[in-house]
Amino acid sequence: MNLEDLGWDSYFKTHYEKHTDKDDLEPARITQEHKGSYVMINADGEYLSEISGKMRYTARGYSDFPAAGDWVLTKIFPEEKKGIIHAILERKTKFSRKAVLSGGMPDSQGKTEEQVIAANIDTVFIVNSMDSDFSLRRIERYMTSIYDGSMNPVIVLNKSDVTDDTDDYINQVESIAFGVPVIAVSGLTGAGLDGLRKFIHPGETVVFLGSSGVGKSTIINSLTGTDRQKVSSVRESDHKGRHTTTARELIILPEGGILIDTPGMKEFQPWKGEKDTGRAFGDIESFARKCRFKDCSHETEPGCAVQEALANGDLDPGRYRNYMQMKREARYLETRVEKRAELAEKKKWKDIAKLQKYYKKNQ
Repeated sequence: MNLEDLGWDSYFKTHYEKHTDKDDLEPARITQEHKGSYVMINADGEYLSEISGKMRYTARGYSDFPAAGDWVLTKIFPEEKKGIIHAILERKTKFSRKAVLSGGMPDSQGKTEEQVIAANIDTVFIVNSMDSDFSLRRIERYMTSIYDGSMNPVIVLNKSDVTDDTDDYINQVESIAFGVPVIAVSGLTGAGLDGLRKFIHPGETVVFLGSSGVGKSTIINSLTGTDRQKVSSVRESDHKGRHTTTARELIILPEGGILIDTPGMKEFQPWKGEKDTGRAFGDIESFARKCRFKDCSHETEPGCAVQEALANGDLDPGRYRNYMQMKREARYLETRVEKRAELAEKKKWKDIAKLQKYYKKNQ
């Protein structure tokens, strides 16, 4: 195995060469992240690793720590099969969500941060199951972040073995995911998996996203021909598997290609601004360009083409509500991030003033 098999390319080589402190440091890719430790891989094998004290001290938040799929600069200790991570190479792409520490509601002191779910991704498999878990609104939310991160979406409809309405599910998804491949599969029987293999290529990374119980790990096991990813039995009442994936994991396929399994996400709020919400809602944005007023809120203004599309039945009310909700969430997120930056700037100048006062006093 070489670095190219792990996804290394000219982009990462360029950023590696830019590091002035790369002496004695080697590139490796994160395959698993645990509390306080990581598993990484390079051409010579796997290593258990942790981040350096300096890196931990200078980290400003979640996003400054390694995530599954990251390329890192590390000091390798081959005889111990361990390493120390000193830096993360600049990410080519990433899939992130909003994470809130200790609250985060408008009247609380919660800290809002970016949480990187996986990094350096080429293609995202959005997995929905064709049962009670099926949700167009969740697909829309995922797609906003996928498009914003310049990744390629593929929508995977799992559990074709438990429904007779596969075509109906596909038609529903195609009505909101214009031009995006939609593939019906059964992770249990293997039906339709050849359609997924067309998107898995040597040196490229595919991440699986979806809520708990949709069958991501079962699909991965079928693709790899192993029982590598632990899965539990399916409940007869709703055909949902019990959630078993507890950590993100990068898997190298023997025939080429890289997969990242992720735990189910109970809720997902994109880490993005209001202006980035539009591409996944291209139809609504198209209507909006015809509004009488450029700053139309698409709620009560006269001459609103979006409201007209709703009234004419050209726009699904559920899709409209999700679009407006995500716009509100994005505005709120921008406000919190700006406030956090403002407080950090004030703290920096306050610390500088304290140092100047100290030096003046002790001269």
